[in-house]
Amino acid sequence: MPDSLPPDSVGLVSPETLHFDQPIELACGQTLNSYDLVVETYGELN
Repeated sequence: MPDSLPPDSVGLVSPETLHFDQPIELACGQTLNSYDLVVETYGELN
């Protein structure tokens, strides 16, 4: 990691992909048999 970040930076970003094999029913009535959910966390925990 660099010693400093640009002033317009949101900080350290860590994307993580979570895979789900359990079907989920959508509000429109369609079903996804499996899906990936990508989440990003910003910064570091204390």
